[in-house]
Amino acid sequence: MLQDRFAPMVISATVIVMFFGLSRLAPFLHGLPATHSWAAATGAVIASLAVYRLLAMALLWLFRKSRRLRKFVLGKGFLEGTWVGHYVRDGECRFTIESFDQESGLTVISGREFSSDGSTRAKWHSVSVSIDTVRMQLVYSYQCDVFEDRHTQQGLGVFSIICESSGEPAK
Repeated sequence: MLQDRFAPMVISATVIVMFFGLSRLAPFLHGLPATHSWAAATGAVIASLAVYRLLAMALLWLFRKSRRLRKFVLGKGFLEGTWVGHYVRDGECRFTIESFDQESGLTVISGREFSSDGSTRAKWHSVSVSIDTVRMQLVYSYQCDVFEDRHTQQGLGVFSIICESSGEPAK
């Protein structure tokens, strides 16, 4: 998801920087002999690649540091934070805590389930995550270690994302 939104931003910024850079250099480039025009074109291509790489690295660094930027770039696909839930099974109240992290550009989900006495019953982490912003669905496969049964299981979670009137996921 990040690459789909991030690449056009970096390409647009590169085009803008190169346009203004080359427009400033144009008077100097007109004075070059025709035999050096290929060198100028090669230099422009190398400069474009360097500017693209520099802008991509800078924006990725900012993306990792700024939650606000992640929210802006990911839009409706921004799901970061902690979810807490509970359910009752066989008369026992069980609690779940799930953490959603998108700092790397990928969505990573991890969670734990606790008994009413506070002991950890299970822990899980996502293997693959998909956020469908058209149907407003979160789908992820996970690997779960269930401690009382001493086994690892795989599963698939499908959740509807409920939005506030602003169009953003509900808090």
